[in-house]
Amino acid sequence: MVVEKVEKIVEPKMKLKKLCKQILNQAPGESLKLKQLKVLIEQHSSSILSDFSSKREAVAYLKQKLTGSRKFCIEGKTVRLAF
Repeated sequence: MVVEKVEKIVEPKMKLKKLCKQILNQAPGESLKLKQLKVLIEQHSSSILSDFSSKREAVAYLKQKLTGSRKFCIEGKTVRLAF
C-alpha cells in the first residue's frame, strides 16, 4: 500500500488592514484612491478580494472595513493613514 502525501503551497493569509497600512506607508503622501488601493492589494495577495464578483463590490467591502478602523481616514474616494 502506497500512501502519497500531497503538499499544498499555501500562501499565508494576510490581514486586510495590515496590508493596507503597509501599502499606504509606501505611497506618496500616505494616501491613495480606493480603486488604486484595491489594485495594489490584489497585486500583493490575490486571495483577499477574490471572492467578489465585481470591482464595485470589492471596493465597497474595502471601504466598509477601513471605515471602522481608527488607523484610516476616508475622505470621499481617498484613503489615508490617520496618524
